Amino acid sequence: MFKDSQTINSRHKKFIETVFTTGKVYRLINHEGGFATSRSNNYGDENGESVRMTCFWSDVSLANYLQK
Repeated sequence: MFKDSQTINSRHKKFIETVFTTGKVYRLINHEGGFATSRSNNYGDENGESVRMTCFWSDVSLANYLQK
């Protein structure tokens, strides 16, 4: 689901402020022990394949919730 630009900008600003304040970001680990990734809907590589992205969270509780 796409959000309006005001919501996206507000969340981005909160993410940056939280990371700046805490100095921490959180990533998810996959079942193989590597970082969990997602595929981009907007960007492709030189072969036209969607690129993999690593997602980051500024809140450990949200990252933990999504890990389940």
